[in-house]
Amino acid sequence: MGRSVLGLRRSLAARLLPALIGIMIFIGLLALAAALAVDRAVESWSRNIDLGLTATLPDTAGAKVDAVVGMLRTTPGVAAARRVPQSEVATLLAPWLGSAAAAADLPLPVLIDIRLDPAIAIDQGALGAKIARMAEGARLDSHRDWIDQAVRLGRSLQAVAFLAVCLIAAAVAAVVIVSVRAGLAVEHDTIELLHLIGAQDGFIAAEFQEVVTRFAGIGGVIGTALALGAIMLLADLFGAAGATPLPKLGLGLQGWLALAGFVLAAILLARWVARLTVMLALRRMV
Repeated sequence: MGRSVLGLRRSLAARLLPALIGIMIFIGLLALAAALAVDRAVESWSRNIDLGLTATLPDTAGAKVDAVVGMLRTTPGVAAARRVPQSEVATLLAPWLGSAAAAADLPLPVLIDIRLDPAIAIDQGALGAKIARMAEGARLDSHRDWIDQAVRLGRSLQAVAFLAVCLIAAAVAAVVIVSVRAGLAVEHDTIELLHLIGAQDGFIAAEFQEVVTRFAGIGGVIGTALALGAIMLLADLFGAAGATPLPKLGLGLQGWLALAGFVLAAILLARWVARLTVMLALRRMV
């Protein structure tokens, strides 16, 4: 774009508007990425809510463990059953018990991971009672209560994140409105002169619109670069926490497209708000 007739790069706080929009896009991208990552985790939990059980036996079960595993493998509706190695149990407990669990300083329960066949219904109550008869003190956990709570928490976090995205969009619009009004005040005499020589409101609005679009684009590039760096850093941190209950941070192709769409929408919003603000202001000036 050539040099603005109204000199708006100076009057529209050129050094501040791109930075402010960049900061808001950065925060908006992080909030949207969090919402999308939680959505993927919640979908995964919801799909697997009825596909897994865990049988917990006391460490004194001894040979009864093999008997329980053998019974489970021949039970209709059970797709697979395996004893979880004690090293894995210690790793799962390490975030809460520390190195004592990994060093086998504590008596660890025996866990049996049970995968269900979704095509065959199974009476989990009867199965749990049968396991308890085979090994005293054993119990069967369905994970449903924990997963239901996790899903509710995830949906609540999503709602908060999407609300934050909406507030960021409103903040972008507010910053543009304030900047454009400041530019109109600075260029008031020039605008009056342009009107006298026949310039239409659309021409004047286009001048503001193009400069604001340029500023929003610069801010979008800055905010996107910072957000991508932060998202990749968080992904590495979540990946390093593989043994903890934290979900893996993943967005997928649709998620990355949604982030790109948010940046584009923010720039287009700034462009549209700039034009609307100028047109409404010029009507009152006539």
